Amino acid sequence: MKIFFDNKIFINQIHGGPSVYFINLIKNLKDLDCEVKLSSKLHLNEYLDQNKKKIVDECFKIPFNKSLVKVNYIKNLLHSYNYKSHIKKIKFFNPDVIHTTYYNKYFLESKKSQKVLTVFDLIVEKFPELYKINKNYLPKKEILNQSDKIICISENTKKDLINFYNIDEKKINVIYLGYPSKKKLIKIMNDPYILFVGTRWKYKNFFNFIKAFSQNKKIKNNFKIICFGGGNFSKDEKINLVNLGLDENKITHIEGDETLLHSYYKSASVFIYPSLYEGFGLPILESFLYECPVVCSKTSSLPEVAGSGAMYFDPQNIESISYALETVLYSVEKQKKLIKEGTNQLKKFSWKKTSQKTLDFYKI
Repeated sequence: MKIFFDNKIFINQIHGGPSVYFINLIKNLKDLDCEVKLSSKLHLNEYLDQNKKKIVDECFKIPFNKSLVKVNYIKNLLHSYNYKSHIKKIKFFNPDVIHTTYYNKYFLESKKSQKVLTVFDLIVEKFPELYKINKNYLPKKEILNQSDKIICISENTKKDLINFYNIDEKKINVIYLGYPSKKKLIKIMNDPYILFVGTRWKYKNFFNFIKAFSQNKKIKNNFKIICFGGGNFSKDEKINLVNLGLDENKITHIEGDETLLHSYYKSASVFIYPSLYEGFGLPILESFLYECPVVCSKTSSLPEVAGSGAMYFDPQNIESISYALETVLYSVEKQKKLIKEGTNQLKKFSWKKTSQKTLDFYKI
């Protein structure tokens, strides 16, 4: 089977769940003897740059992307340049399947190929106020209606998709994500800490977490917070930290590669995921991989992914967050139970399963 992927996601983000998904999907589809082509001349993505030899014939990562990725004009220029390349390659390659990496209408131009789209979440639709758009705005409607098949990464995402777009359930298939292989770890700090990973934007609910931390003297006096990734603290965040009595001795921001991130998972006292909404939640699986106890919101897809391997809380309730953290941090028995359950839950997921189920779905 011949499968074509565009590279839009690798311009839209430096790193993140969707780009990790497509890179692992492409690598594993090749192992399943599929003829796969990723069209990506220019991109901004760190994961693609690290894996380019395994999945793409030609590509060039634009330098200084942390600045460029925030400039829509620059990104649009890159998309326009790559668009012409995509069209030529589709005509030459003549794929059985075109699997777009984002909501890219160009693939609708192909009449022969099966058109497949992966939906990760419905954040824009769920939180229109964060994006300053009308609550009735449905930006994915055209491409969803014209896609032949739609993959959702969780049952919760499927439910939201049907709710907002009234998509025929027959053309939707839920296929879970996988988790990375273990890395050779490095030694990091010895002080006990709570790990927070990724962006801290509004629906990520970071402020409620640090508020709960700051108000619980028992936790605050004995633990630090490590924020991995997501960029430096903004001016507003720094003001919030000062107002909550948190300084660099209590909360630290770290940037780094997967090896460093995995090292922080391994040594963390607990991983916290306080999001109001997630399409899946890859950091949960990464925590399970390194036997790091998980404390997370009981919302959206997170219980579906974490199962009985997490201690849950109400993300809108400060006392609930504080109670969950304290329960796990100060109970060795609870930690052991969560680690055992998390290890068992992890067996349900793998990139090989993701890719095989995706290939099976292509063939239906």
